[in-house]
Amino acid sequence: MIRNVEGITYEDLSQTLTHLGFEECERTDTRSYLHRESGAFIVYPRHPLTDTVLLHHLLEARATIDGFGVMRADEFDLLLLREAKPLTAVSS
Repeated sequence: MIRNVEGITYEDLSQTLTHLGFEECERTDTRSYLHRESGAFIVYPRHPLTDTVLLHHLLEARATIDGFGVMRADEFDLLLLREAKPLTAVSS
């Protein structure tokens, strides 16, 4: 389970949710995501996309995704970490 959110932004979380088939619902004061196939719904206050995600927002998303059967929580962790820290080519 992810316990250190350093380096994980709201943009990373948003992109991961979109990758899983969630659609962002337009609202002025919150970010809301609906997964039509499963009925999963995730909502949290609107923060700048470049802000580090708050742990409790990440845990809410993780629990919802796992609880609604969209993806296992441990698989979500790996997907989110890949989104947040893409592999870069190493030059010699």
